[in-house]
Amino acid sequence: MTSSNAGWRYRLSGQHKTPKPKKRLFFSAITLSSIINS
Repeated sequence: MTSSNAGWRYRLSGQHKTPKPKKRLFFSAITLSSIINS
C-alpha cells in the first residue's frame, strides 16, 4: 500500500513537471472549487 502511494505521488509530480493544458486546467478547477467549499 505504501509503495503504490509513493508511485501515485511520483505520477502526480511527473504530471506537474510536464505542462498539459487540459490536465492543468482541470487541476486548477479542483483547487478553486475546494477553496470555495472550505
